Amino acid sequence: MSDIKFECPNCHRHMTGPAELQKTFVDCPECRQNFKPCPRPDPAVISPDAAAKWERHLVSDRVDKIRRTASVFSAIGVFFVVIGFLFGIGAILAKFAAESGAENFTWFIYSTGIGLGFYVIGQIVHIRANTEK
Repeated sequence: MSDIKFECPNCHRHMTGPAELQKTFVDCPECRQNFKPCPRPDPAVISPDAAAKWERHLVSDRVDKIRRTASVFSAIGVFFVVIGFLFGIGAILAKFAAESGAENFTWFIYSTGIGLGFYVIGQIVHIRANTEK
């Protein structure tokens, strides 16, 4: 049996293990990330093109993880913005019904502000993912 060299896609810790690990998922002892080992090519044995392809593979995994995080922030932001606009509509309708809509308007401001904050964070993370090298 031959050993393979691989690294954690999250913290990039270098590890060695039996070749059978390629068929299972393992936990990184450093960051506890669960991943399927992919053997790291030996730079002395492979061509520069293959080494560059391997690096692109690692970067694309990292970028995918960043994009998933950004999508979560954006979705939370959109949720709060929608809730905020619903409170705003409630405030307007209460004003037309000659009731005090001040409480609904306050919730409109809070919820919309929180939503826009999450949405902006999501967009900043998306920009980071698109500029990752």
